[in-house]
Amino acid sequence: MNPDFVKSAFRCYRTRKIESRSAGSAEKDPRASMASSIALVATSLISGAAFLGGIPASLLKRARSRPYFAHVEFWVYLPGVEMPSQEKIMDRMMYGNPHRPGGKFAIGKEEALIFSDVRLHMALVLRARNAHVFRPDLFEEHVEPTQERLEGLADSQCFVKVRFISEEPLNNLCHLRFVAHAAAAIAALGDGKVIYDVVAEKLYTAEEFGTLLDQVDSDSPDLQSQVIWKRSPAGGFAETRGLVKVGLAELLTEEMNADQQVLVKAILEGVIRDVWNLRELPQSVEVRFFDDPYRVEIKPRRKGPAHVALMRLPG
Repeated sequence: MNPDFVKSAFRCYRTRKIESRSAGSAEKDPRASMASSIALVATSLISGAAFLGGIPASLLKRARSRPYFAHVEFWVYLPGVEMPSQEKIMDRMMYGNPHRPGGKFAIGKEEALIFSDVRLHMALVLRARNAHVFRPDLFEEHVEPTQERLEGLADSQCFVKVRFISEEPLNNLCHLRFVAHAAAAIAALGDGKVIYDVVAEKLYTAEEFGTLLDQVDSDSPDLQSQVIWKRSPAGGFAETRGLVKVGLAELLTEEMNADQQVLVKAILEGVIRDVWNLRELPQSVEVRFFDDPYRVEIKPRRKGPAHVALMRLPG
């Protein structure tokens, strides 16, 4: 509506009202009443537009929030060309599982239900048809293919893909426990020599993976995540691997000096432990390294890793 028209209507209303009072007349001027009505309508429209104008902004803000996505995936390399049956895998996980940190059963009813969950995907990938995914030179620089791991890859004729993906928020971490122990069970049943954590980008021998399952909980960040360092001409970047397993965005630092690599990676490892059980990333996290306090400011993005800034606190 034209603002000049609204102002004119208000002036007309005020003028007629003053004239009516000075004349002592009780009769209302119809033109003044019309102007008054127009002014009130215009005021309501303006106020309503201001009120409603805030709604699309809030809706837009929510619409731009990062969609939930959780992804866990292990590849178990086997020397044969067959995948163990699901019955044998389940029996090994529940009743014949040797990995019990703290003496407790790793797989219970909640984890067992994942076997029938549509979000779980298990598939056999043959070397004869997909030779490129068996090449060790395709791994990222931070993946360490030792001699034993390389020999295990060379002897493998297939791998079993164990993947769990959810686009709905998860209430617990039983999916982490299931996938990790399923990978260990498949390796044991199929005489597998190598296990690759696709999301955390870590390569193990089956023995190394089993030892780790004996030492730490299978849903802990100690097993399910890591912090990597990517070199750049001026130094490098630190980036997390594994937070997406619990539905959170990965974290990426700004470019840092090469001599800060150990410090920055240790700080991000502390952040992973602090946010592992949260539903969303906080705006900041405070961690300590060698008794020195640091604040990590987190700036999430709709796509890709959240950017973080590190600062040392006094004291």
